[in-house]
Amino acid sequence: MSMPVLWPIVCGSLVFCLEAPLDSIDTLVFNARVGEERTEFTNHEILAATYSGYRVPQGFYRDEMRDDESVGYLNTISIRSKEKARGRVELCTSDWNEARRWQQISDSNSFQQRILLGENETDKYFEFRTGSYSHPSHIHLMRVHKCRYLDRSGFDPRAHYPIQDFTGWFQGTANVRPVTAEIVQELGEYLWLVGNHQAEGARVLSSFSKIVQNEICHTMYALWKSVHAQNALSIDKEARTKSEEYRELADLNLVRLDYHVDQKSGRITLDSEKIRTVRVRSNPPELLAE
Repeated sequence: MSMPVLWPIVCGSLVFCLEAPLDSIDTLVFNARVGEERTEFTNHEILAATYSGYRVPQGFYRDEMRDDESVGYLNTISIRSKEKARGRVELCTSDWNEARRWQQISDSNSFQQRILLGENETDKYFEFRTGSYSHPSHIHLMRVHKCRYLDRSGFDPRAHYPIQDFTGWFQGTANVRPVTAEIVQELGEYLWLVGNHQAEGARVLSSFSKIVQNEICHTMYALWKSVHAQNALSIDKEARTKSEEYRELADLNLVRLDYHVDQKSGRITLDSEKIRTVRVRSNPPELLAE
């Protein structure tokens, strides 16, 4: 392959350089397996993981929800009026009848009239598949945690944003015993997946666990994409031409997530560290250098 030539792209007062030529979209490939302790990734690998159709490593936790279905966990706000609810706490129960009652209360509190289409139960949650009379094609999965798997009492989902740096964000209590590396791996992957089910550009590049003293730490290197729609001026120096067209600039944020689970108490905390941001241009995917 020939050495890349830097083409300037002007967006307002900012100038970026496009590395060209790059491999075509057909050659953008990224593969990974759960358990591989990878901690370093090139910018090209990050580009490939985002735009090649890849999402998570082979062997990653799988959920039954479809891409076009939304999912939500019943909480104190959904079963009470906002005026009476003191914070948002995800509910858990071991009783299907109680979960069904909460789902009915949540429906009655909703501004949309919903219909129950089906029910499901796993070792992790009770699930109620619902549709809307006004939007029949929109399927929403209403779930309730099973207490014997996960109790999220005390978890505040609004405390942090994953791309921020933070330590010790309480996530709940794991109630499966014994607490093994396999249990913590599946728990961490499950929490990531349900939290990023419909997040565009969310990827996991590696997923692995280690035992550290009296706890098990499950680590994931994850990506989040932020898209900036811009009108860009593209200049081709060789052809001595320039053109203005609508383009998307995207920031690909590489973040390390560490889920810590105490082997005795089951207490779960999360640490997050932003590693770096890679700026790209999509359609077709190309790396940009400031």
